[in-house]
Amino acid sequence: MRLSRRNFLKVAGTAAAGGLLSTVVLPKVFAHGDENAEAFEITMGELYFRFNGGEKNAPFTLESGEMHLIRLKNEGAVTHEIHFGRDPDLEGRFYREDLLGTEGEHNNHGFMAVMIEPGESSTMMFVIPDTKKGEWEIGCFMPGHYEGGQHAKLTVT
Repeated sequence: MRLSRRNFLKVAGTAAAGGLLSTVVLPKVFAHGDENAEAFEITMGELYFRFNGGEKNAPFTLESGEMHLIRLKNEGAVTHEIHFGRDPDLEGRFYREDLLGTEGEHNNHGFMAVMIEPGESSTMMFVIPDTKKGEWEIGCFMPGHYEGGQHAKLTVT
């Protein structure tokens, strides 16, 4: 079964709210917690991401090979989404190269995004493979958001 981008995001957002993103979360670890996971928060609002309470859209760094526990929070008045990738396709509304996704329907590159409604939050856990070290970014591809500056540099070391 093939999902449209919008339906995929609805499913991903629902799964994230329920605590299970099968493409990036290890269910056993998530269900039981992992005291070794590095916890952080990304807050989103109108045209910004804020990593751990820092400056809006400031660059941040994550380590490959480490378990990361991320709390996503939308403190804005409209729906926002978060993608992890590089080489944005603003017409298609996705990254051509996805940091966390698996091979998928978008020209043989992965795709993973989470939509969060205003006032809502979600938690996810993931490990970035060592093969993904380098310069990436996070971005919101809701119409006009990326173009308005809602993206931030992410360096994977």
